[in-house]
Amino acid sequence: MFRNPVYEKEIRSTYRSVRILAIIVIFNIILALVGISRLSYIVNDMHFNGSAEYSAMLQLYIMIATIEFLLLVLIIPGQTAAAISGERERRTLDAMLSTNITPAALILGKLMASLTTTFLFITSSLPVLSLVFIYGGIQVSDLALLLGYMLFSAIYIGSCSICFSSYFRHTTTSTIISYGFVLFLFIGTLFLNEFPTLFSETVTPTFQTSLSPASYCLILNPAITFYYIMNRQAGNPDILLELLHYPKFYDSNLIIEHWIQFSIGIQFLIILLFLFFAARHLKNNFYSGKY
Repeated sequence: MFRNPVYEKEIRSTYRSVRILAIIVIFNIILALVGISRLSYIVNDMHFNGSAEYSAMLQLYIMIATIEFLLLVLIIPGQTAAAISGERERRTLDAMLSTNITPAALILGKLMASLTTTFLFITSSLPVLSLVFIYGGIQVSDLALLLGYMLFSAIYIGSCSICFSSYFRHTTTSTIISYGFVLFLFIGTLFLNEFPTLFSETVTPTFQTSLSPASYCLILNPAITFYYIMNRQAGNPDILLELLHYPKFYDSNLIIEHWIQFSIGIQFLIILLFLFFAARHLKNNFYSGKY
């Protein structure tokens, strides 16, 4: 049976503290306040108008899921950026690597511990997300897909943070670099996509007959894929074409038709690269005596 001593140690130390419980409680309080207040507004509006606005429930679903996704994006880099650099600062990294723990096992153990916490965040938020089932509109399979991609995005962001943590000696530096990289993924790729239209000579929005190379950068952005999944479930699959400035009356290409699959596939390859470089850097530095 597969056992990772690093993972077991991290789980024991993490869940013995009150800090993680407090974060989970605050996380769900924020989601519950948003969800219940919005649901109360929707119900009062239904009583006033005498009819049910099912689109409002879909908007509630999108609102809660978006807030949860953004909160996780803010939490994950702060958790994982100190995974390796923190051990280095405590001068325990050399001792850990001197045992039978391999650099790959150390990296995977740290990542799995972070994902366990993320999974706990996601599962604890299910009662709030389930508010959308009161009036229908979203199936259980839709919710499972959304939460599954949320967990996958946590792996994506967590792997890059752990990689930076292995390369930089100080936790402060690795944390800043990790948040900077996430900011580039979320904002930088959007800017690259919008850049060709910023200096357009026309006043009306510019549409393309084919995707520009800059538009393909959005496939690296987990927020775009997450946003597309939500809107497709809510009955607005054309939101991706609008983001890419690609008219509906032009023939779609293979990547647009299978955006989710391509996005997950490419992001998965990036995850493997981040983990590979992190483990290799630890191994090379340890055997060269730099720790």
